[in-house]
Amino acid sequence: MGAIFNCGTCDDMSHEEAREFGQALIDEARREHGADGDTGTFAEANAIDVSDTYFTTLEDAETWLYKRADRYGPLRFVRVYEPDKAYWAYGLWCRC
Repeated sequence: MGAIFNCGTCDDMSHEEAREFGQALIDEARREHGADGDTGTFAEANAIDVSDTYFTTLEDAETWLYKRADRYGPLRFVRVYEPDKAYWAYGLWCRC
């Protein structure tokens, strides 16, 4: 059994909307891949953590998520504030 880090971005929205977006990602992955584990997808998430942590570059946000996301734990969200836009970055370690 191995592990893969999955990440992505979405538009800026409220914390609650980010939670709802995260739950929709998890639900879709579970419909498509099942929820039995070892799917390598967001179906592996056991919770959603929308953080107040923010970064000024996507690279810094993804590095933080990569290093600090709990393996097989919650799908984590952090904000990215670039000079011309704001958005969320999210990530999760998954079994595969």
